[in-house]
Amino acid sequence: MLKYYSFDIDDWQDNDWLLEVLKLFLDEEREVELNCWNDEIDAINLAIDLGFRVIEIQQFLIRLSGTTDMLDLNKIMSLKNFFHSTGEDEEENLLPFFSLFIKDEIFIEHYAKENYVYNKEKFDLTVDILNRHNVEFH
Repeated sequence: MLKYYSFDIDDWQDNDWLLEVLKLFLDEEREVELNCWNDEIDAINLAIDLGFRVIEIQQFLIRLSGTTDMLDLNKIMSLKNFFHSTGEDEEENLLPFFSLFIKDEIFIEHYAKENYVYNKEKFDLTVDILNRHNVEFH
């Protein structure tokens, strides 16, 4: 089992920090898995447009597979506002995908609010980025 270093996002001003963090993990081609809720049509279409393929359709979740080379961060992050309905409320999210997993590198879950980094050096660099962007995290 891989050891990981985690952080949860509490508050942020913009998602520019996330673009910087993701770039840390694109230094070589790796497998990527994206997960979207079935009703997140825009996110699913975006993933397919990027070249990801559907590998499993569950009752509420769609899993897609690809590589880091397919992660066009500018295209993903150009959709600045992502919203997820939580019953009566709408919640702003950092990513259009519920989760993004770069094999053996980083697992981003709950629209980038929960994050697990598998490399201590990259975790430290991530914390530096969060601090520079005044992102509140724990």
